[in-house]
Amino acid sequence: MTEAIDFDTAIDQALKASQSNLAAVEHVRKLTIQLNHAVSRKTNGRVVIQLWSKHGNVTGHDELIELVNTWKDNAQYASELAVRISVVAISLPQSPETRKTLWDVEFSDEGYPVTLYGPEYDASVTCTGEDDVTKAFLEAAGHAVVGRKLEFLMPERQGKASPST
Repeated sequence: MTEAIDFDTAIDQALKASQSNLAAVEHVRKLTIQLNHAVSRKTNGRVVIQLWSKHGNVTGHDELIELVNTWKDNAQYASELAVRISVVAISLPQSPETRKTLWDVEFSDEGYPVTLYGPEYDASVTCTGEDDVTKAFLEAAGHAVVGRKLEFLMPERQGKASPST
């Protein structure tokens, strides 16, 4: 006699993983919005912080969720299921020369672990939950490399020595 196959449990696991992934992405989006408010206050609105993928700005909830769903739905992006986005500082008015990547964020299929790459060239930290991600964002935001990039992006500083992106 053949054993019954339990697809219900498998589908429940898949849906739980998807919801966990979306929750991790949303947490990073909210942290980025908070970081943006702080940077905007400190720079008198001259620098903003946004999330970018290779497809463009994904800071808004709808854009970010659409991007995540595109990765999940399109086999072309199968290798990108560990979603990777960048936290980017932009000087206003915006142009390609006035944009600096502060650090990258990579999500696993299940959301966690989340890995932050940067702000130093070879630095990374793997986070297993929201508290770890929040702590990593705070540490990255306070790093000297981020300070140098923010200073460079302020209009009165443009044209001076450029930190690497």
